[in-house]
Parts: sequence; structure tokens; C-alpha cells
Amino acid sequence: MFGLFSRNTQEPLELEGTATIHAPAALIFSLVDFSNPANRLAARGFQFTETAAKLGRFAATDPNLPDVRFEFEVDLCDNAKTYGFFSKILADPPFGGFDRNREEYHIEALDDRHCRVTLKTKNWYRQGMKGHQRRNEETLMTQAVAQDLMKLKVEAEALVKARAA
Repeated sequence: MFGLFSRNTQEPLELEGTATIHAPAALIFSLVDFSNPANRLAARGFQFTETAAKLGRFAATDPNLPDVRFEFEVDLCDNAKTYGFFSKILADPPFGGFDRNREEYHIEALDDRHCRVTLKTKNWYRQGMKGHQRRNEETLMTQAVAQDLMKLKVEAEALVKARAA
């Protein structure tokens, strides 16, 4: 009988991952801060429709997904320490199993060249999802958090190497 009843559908899925990155905290912050020209989404070709500010709302599109729009609301920005935002993916038909998401990057400097990054996410399910769909989305989102941290680590450490060369 275990596992027959899924969690309350009103509860968001909360995940957390941590990585130690061989890069300064300020570099990590510049990669996640949407207002920074070095932002990792901008480096991947995302087009921001408004100039991103330290705090506030703005939208972006990915050239690889032209019919999908991403909306962001940055509400937490503590330079080189913490960056948090809500996001929503707008597409017709809806894209993914979540209605909206919350991400927070907590960056802890270990020394001048290393830091620990903790990514905390909160993900609200779309209405009407069945238990097996929710479990599948939980698996996908768990993988996405781990992959996002790994990409951040690879991107940051590659920049450190390039600057040292």
C-alpha cells in the first residue's frame, strides 16, 4: 500500500543541490545574474526583451525554442552571495509539468578561488497532473537541478582556465 497515495497537489516540489566550484564567488554571481552581460543564458543566445535590472521583471526567448517565452521576476540580489527569482515558461500548449518555479543560488566563498554553490528550487505543478505524471516530473526536475549545477561548474571553471591562459 505504500506509494499508492501521492502528495497533496498543492504542495510544490522542493529540491536542493550543492557543488564546489573552482572559481571565485563573484564569477559565479556574474553567470547567474540576469543583469550582467556575462550571464550564462545570454551567452547561450537567449534574447532578453527588456534590459534586465538587479531586481524586477523581464522576459527572454531561446533561439532554439522560438515559440516559448520565459518570464523572470528577480526578487533577491545580494552581490556575490545570493540570487533568487521566480520563473514561468509560457507556451501553447503548455511546456513542462510545472506552472511556475522558484530558484535561489546561494554562493559561499571558500577562499579567493573556490566557492560552494547551493541551488534551491521550488516547483509548482500544473493543475490536473496525475500521480505517475508527478513522479516523472519529479525525476526530470531532480536531474535538471543536478545538470544545472554541473553546467554552472563547467562554465565557470572554463572561464577561469581561459583567463589564466
